[in-house]
Amino acid sequence: MTKITFIDQPCGTGKTTKLIDELKRWNPDTHLPVLVVTPRLSEVQRIVSGAPEAMLTVPEGNNKTIDIEGLLKAGANIVCTHALYIRLEHLAMAGLLARYRLVIDECPTPLEIGPAISKRNFQEQVLDTGFASVDPHTQKVSPNPLWFQHMTNTGLMGTLGRLLQEASRGRLFVAEDGRPIVLAIPTALLTAPASLTILTYLTEGSMIAAYLDRIGEPYEVKKYEGEADWLRAQRDLITVENMDLPVVKGKPMKLTHSGQTNRLPPGVAKTLGSKLRKMYFDGPLRDIPKENIMITCAANLYFDGGADKRRKASAMMKSTGLYGRWSEVDGQWKVKGGLQWVANQTRGINDYINCSCALYLYDQHPNPVLCSYLKKDADKWGEQYALTELVQWLYRSRVRVGEPVTVYVPSDRMRRILTNWLNSAQPEQLPMAA
Repeated sequence: MTKITFIDQPCGTGKTTKLIDELKRWNPDTHLPVLVVTPRLSEVQRIVSGAPEAMLTVPEGNNKTIDIEGLLKAGANIVCTHALYIRLEHLAMAGLLARYRLVIDECPTPLEIGPAISKRNFQEQVLDTGFASVDPHTQKVSPNPLWFQHMTNTGLMGTLGRLLQEASRGRLFVAEDGRPIVLAIPTALLTAPASLTILTYLTEGSMIAAYLDRIGEPYEVKKYEGEADWLRAQRDLITVENMDLPVVKGKPMKLTHSGQTNRLPPGVAKTLGSKLRKMYFDGPLRDIPKENIMITCAANLYFDGGADKRRKASAMMKSTGLYGRWSEVDGQWKVKGGLQWVANQTRGINDYINCSCALYLYDQHPNPVLCSYLKKDADKWGEQYALTELVQWLYRSRVRVGEPVTVYVPSDRMRRILTNWLNSAQPEQLPMAA
């Protein structure tokens, strides 16, 4: 059985640095080969250059999956990104990870919603037709030959084709309510290595810990001994502020994902943009350079076309004067003369440690379909999840290096969650008088 351990340590307190120091002491005679998985290529290079003693190799070439297969067979020490790691299920199933120590820097998301299809249509078009069956214990969807034959005969792809692709990769499951979900990280990638270590913070709100609970895989959480002292220090570094939102039907606009996108009434986005402009040019942000302000909201609210198409501003951002010029360099989007939009699930990178101000335009909730599959309470566990996501995002700013930051949190719920966390450490005990 794979020994799974979470190293639960606050952001910015040196988890990756400790990993690098440990890799420097790697000994081929006494240590297992190691596979390190990290969010970005910049972190890959940091680890490789920081621990030359470990002789770490980065998969290369047009087909990195083939390259990493050869490296695993050779027993090499390897560093790769999350994006490559989640494509290695077939190598895990073949036993190539069995002798490896796997270290994942920051929690990747193990679950995501599958291709859009209703419970009824999935039942009628996939299960009732005999295209697939569902394991009553694991809820895994296994495709039958009839499904492959149908797709070959019709030549049609669409939703059924995408579902078949996921099912054939062993990634398609159904939630308790019958709707399909996808495993972004197949189970084998977590249970095949000799050991798995995950470097993160606030494990109890992470999707990956919830998933391990769901599949019955035991794990250990090693907490940071100095967390209480660290948390007390954060209260002096983080200033939490409110901000006005546009009013919709007598109440502030909703900052859930759907509230910012498909349920957003016409004109509200422009009103929010006007409020952002006023905050910057006539309000509390006027003395802060744009590049030192990070902001998050739904991608489609910020960009005309979503996060993958950032060259055009959305209706909200067009008139703000805060959008800047976006360009894609080596697969990474960069902005000049504008705010730093940072996706709400960003973690494990240091690209925004210049930011002294943050605008958190989100009311973060786990998807209820995923909660159903994970058997987690959407309200109670949902607040742990929301805190984990907010803290990970906020600690992309300069607060991760011990510099003060002001964060504007217009959602009453998210502001309460954040302030309760900041106040959760007990006051430091003063020595008693003689």
